[in-house]
Amino acid sequence: MTSRKSNVPRTLEMREAAPTQAELAEHLDMSERSVRQVLAHAGIKHGSATLSEVRIAYIHRLRKSAAGHGAGVVNGEEIDLATERALLAREQRIRLEMMNAEKRSTLIPADKIEPKIRAMVVAAREYWRGEPARIAREVKGMGEDDMRKTMMLAFDAFLARLAGWNCEGYVYGDGSTEELTDDA
Repeated sequence: MTSRKSNVPRTLEMREAAPTQAELAEHLDMSERSVRQVLAHAGIKHGSATLSEVRIAYIHRLRKSAAGHGAGVVNGEEIDLATERALLAREQRIRLEMMNAEKRSTLIPADKIEPKIRAMVVAAREYWRGEPARIAREVKGMGEDDMRKTMMLAFDAFLARLAGWNCEGYVYGDGSTEELTDDA
């Protein structure tokens, strides 16, 4: 901290030596927590500055703040007014971009897509639950290699069905659709 030369007699400076945080808080009409912030901002170690030095540091901080410097704290670092405005403008721009993306249907809010994903999972689960009985009938009497091929075909068909799922229902490769419901 750079301190100005003062006309205050040196004896007064010595009387002020090392005030407590409570004394500083009372003198500056602020809380002890605010005193700690002023000291930290000015780089003053507690107990190493006089009352006048702390008061001058506080006045400098007030002037800096009034001039638009030190407008706030972001991620533990003090920022100036211009940076604060730039951050606000960025957040507003992001918000508008998201709103526009939603209107263009390139962004879907989680609360709108979640029920559709849940429906897809339920439909897939119900479809796959019916497959073991069908596959068992199909592989009855087959050799191990044929069983394996039949099961792989069933898995591949299921995955293709899942990959072709959309919000309204399943779309087959030929363009025909099947409604996927909870009781599918």
